[in-house]
Amino acid sequence: AGLPPGRFAFTRTGDLSQNLLVNYAVDPAGTASPTDYALAPEQVVVPFTPTALVIPAGQATAYLSVTATADLIEENLEAVRVVVTAGSGYD
Repeated sequence: AGLPPGRFAFTRTGDLSQNLLVNYAVDPAGTASPTDYALAPEQVVVPFTPTALVIPAGQATAYLSVTATADLIEENLEAVRVVVTAGSGYD
């Protein structure tokens, strides 16, 4: 059994009447290798986009889960950093 997933929260303010598609990227300043984790938005964008999530209408927050990938390599603590990238409907 591994650790429970971590979560990144994406929160908006203002008008909540429409879905908001938010683009994100993994920040290379993080110390974890891409093979060490998996990212999964809790609200799936249709069609699926691996670098975006949707904050549904009526909600202020959506979450991106990060799950460590089990392997046999002994490693120090590592960090995954995610940044919001340019998109429509937000600054």
